[in-house]
Amino acid sequence: MSNYSKRKKNMIVEKNIALAVDTCFSNGSFSIWKEDHQIASKKIDAEVLLSKELIVQLRQFLSENRLDVTDIKEIIYTNGPGSNTAVRVGIASVVGICRSLKIKSYGVSGIEALSVEGETGKSYTVAILQSRHFCIYEKSSEIEKSINLNLTLSQKELKPNQLTLTDFAEQHLLPTSEHIVCDRALYEKLMELCILPGEHKQRITVASDNESILAYKFYIKNKELISKRDNRISYTGIY
Repeated sequence: MSNYSKRKKNMIVEKNIALAVDTCFSNGSFSIWKEDHQIASKKIDAEVLLSKELIVQLRQFLSENRLDVTDIKEIIYTNGPGSNTAVRVGIASVVGICRSLKIKSYGVSGIEALSVEGETGKSYTVAILQSRHFCIYEKSSEIEKSINLNLTLSQKELKPNQLTLTDFAEQHLLPTSEHIVCDRALYEKLMELCILPGEHKQRITVASDNESILAYKFYIKNKELISKRDNRISYTGIY
């Protein structure tokens, strides 16, 4: 075994590990952190039914990295927006682990997680597509606002108080900040429907596919803020 492999093995088997869990975005994900450095990460298998196998997948992930659930000393989790079922399953699992081990947990929203991809010191917009709903958050020196609106992906299915994806892009997304961060689901849908003119593509950053990593990075950057806010378990489910 190389010296690098030995150092990596020793680093992983030490305790005081932080775990990040995301169940807001597609499939969900895990990541392991030691002293704010990422050790390992994993996307949850797309075929997995979270309500039945989230803990099984977590234990397998920890075992692959020579860890046990008892090595976890804190958990950072995403608390929405997203599927009611997925978010609640994720939070219920976090609550069970934290109560059993008597450790702390901190909730980070999906919008907050993606915001770490925003350019520091510049205005930016974060947009998330969740099934037929979207959330958009705009931040600049003058503006800080968020909206949640119903969305339909088909003009034929349009109902009162709903927007088409084209309406969403033209009215709410593209007129915002110069820098836009979005999840891959939204970006791929915009591209599929040819809604993004060429001049706008350079404005968009597609966030990492492992949102648990982004959630923990937000936690690292905002530990003081997060430690002061109300961290009682809560979630935002939208469908």
